[in-house]
Amino acid sequence: MIESMVVSEITTVEERKMVFDLTRIRIKSLEGVVEQLEIQEKGIDTILNQEKENYEVSFNQQQDREISIPEFSEIDQAHRHKLDSLHLKKLSLQMAMDAKKSVIQRLWCLCWLLKMPSGKMEAQATRHDTGEKITVRRQDIYKKYMNTILKAEGSRLKNEQDYLRLLLDFNHIPDILVHPEHEFYAESSATSEKLINVKEQIEIYQQYENNGKRNYQNTIDFNQLTVGDFMNENTEYLFEQFFIENEEKRRAV
Repeated sequence: MIESMVVSEITTVEERKMVFDLTRIRIKSLEGVVEQLEIQEKGIDTILNQEKENYEVSFNQQQDREISIPEFSEIDQAHRHKLDSLHLKKLSLQMAMDAKKSVIQRLWCLCWLLKMPSGKMEAQATRHDTGEKITVRRQDIYKKYMNTILKAEGSRLKNEQDYLRLLLDFNHIPDILVHPEHEFYAESSATSEKLINVKEQIEIYQQYENNGKRNYQNTIDFNQLTVGDFMNENTEYLFEQFFIENEEKRRAV
């Protein structure tokens, strides 16, 4: 499997070209997935705008006493229920898009490493937009790789927190009973427990975010990075592996 290949051990021209070409194919495929998710997101935005317009009509009718307060209260709760559902769908799409985009950025880092001559610490390249000659350093690529993981994990945790909060609200709208088979049905105790767990993860994450420019290169053996480390969508796992476990190693020294 290509994912198990250690990048630093891909030394022959033929191997590097093979992995590079497969990586570009993977990038193109992921970009196609992101485009489809963006189309779905625009569709949800259209429905959201229509729902808000319909609600405004009802609100104005209530203000003009064309509908009673109890009637409007029922409309208001149904509107809140619909908005929560749409926002949950949108957040789900956003989390999927963020995960794909993070992989794309890391795969471009892999492409740079594969284009760099084996064993070299830097290489000359030409910017496509300006034609300017630039020096690409291996350590800068590793730094970008690590920053991409850090940023993606922060985004994941924030979206996860927003999602769980919205899930609680969706399942606790007065007079609206969510069927257990509904895609967004959730028990409050389990959701609250997950929310507490995410809050704790965010607090841990913020410690590393505040020290984001810290030099982790002294304790991380980047020569052991595999192709799978660049392709992995699970930033929680990567964050645990490269930041938390690395910090534990640092303290043990």
